[in-house]
Amino acid sequence: MNFGGFSTPDELEIIEKLGVAPEESEEGLVQTIRLDTERGSLLLSYSLTGRSIRFLWNLGANPLVEIFREGATLIRLISESERTYFLIDFETGGSTARLEIGISPIVFINDNLLLS
Repeated sequence: MNFGGFSTPDELEIIEKLGVAPEESEEGLVQTIRLDTERGSLLLSYSLTGRSIRFLWNLGANPLVEIFREGATLIRLISESERTYFLIDFETGGSTARLEIGISPIVFINDNLLLS
C-alpha cells in the first residue's frame, strides 16, 4: 500500500507472514498489528497520513519498550531463514533512520539514525 510517499505491506502479505490481519481505525488511515509471543505482546501501529509509527512491547501489564517516530517512508515485512522482522525507514529534515523490529523467533530492536 502506498499513501503520499509512505509504503506499507498490504493486508494479504501481513496475514501470510504473521497469521493475523491488521486492524483498521480512523477510516483505514491507521493500521494496527497485534501479536502475542512467548516474550510478551507486541503492537505496531502506523498512520498513513501522519507517516508515523508506534511500537509497544509489553510483558504482561509491564511495558518494556515504547517507540514513537514520525517521518516514515517505508515499512517492509521480511520473512527469511526462519526469521521474521519489520524494517522501517524514515526521513525527516536532515536525518535518515532505520528501525528493525524482530518478531520471530526472537523479539529484537535495532535502531540507526544518521544525520545528513
